[in-house]
Amino acid sequence: MRVEPIRDKRDIERMEHVLRFYSYRDWFAFKFGINTALRCGDMLSLKVRQVKERYLSLNEAKTRKIKRFYINDSLRPIIEDYIKYMNDDDYLFRPITKNVKPSPGAFYASLRRAAQICGIPHVGTHSCRKTFGYHFYRETKDIAMLMELLNHSSERETLIYIGVIQDEVDSKVRSFFL
Repeated sequence: MRVEPIRDKRDIERMEHVLRFYSYRDWFAFKFGINTALRCGDMLSLKVRQVKERYLSLNEAKTRKIKRFYINDSLRPIIEDYIKYMNDDDYLFRPITKNVKPSPGAFYASLRRAAQICGIPHVGTHSCRKTFGYHFYRETKDIAMLMELLNHSSERETLIYIGVIQDEVDSKVRSFFL
């Protein structure tokens, strides 16, 4: 299944509401994911100590590149509240019973369940990263910066990845008729 970004901000709010109702950890993972553009595997590998500073640094598993991401003033208090009673060596998204790295499958199941409740199709773990990209591009129109953030090598790759090209194709075809 091809996953898509969540394009409508009201759908993001609905997802947040459902996730928070069922699991504070899953809500936080979603909120963190849509605001950092990290791949699911990289995100789930984070330890608490890595998010205590202004900059988050990690070695991306897929690209083997070092990723440095600024944690902005809107995300900072959410992180601080979430980690308040956690130890520096705890996995950020650990289960409550033991300090182990959570499986991407568990996060995927949680997102899919919330998306089904909200009636949002084509949602998976990669939707968080794509949602960040989609809204960052729509707000800034800075494709070069987005390419850098996502570690993509071409503008076209990035626009396809975040669904903008598909949106434009759909828009043109919508009014075309012979």
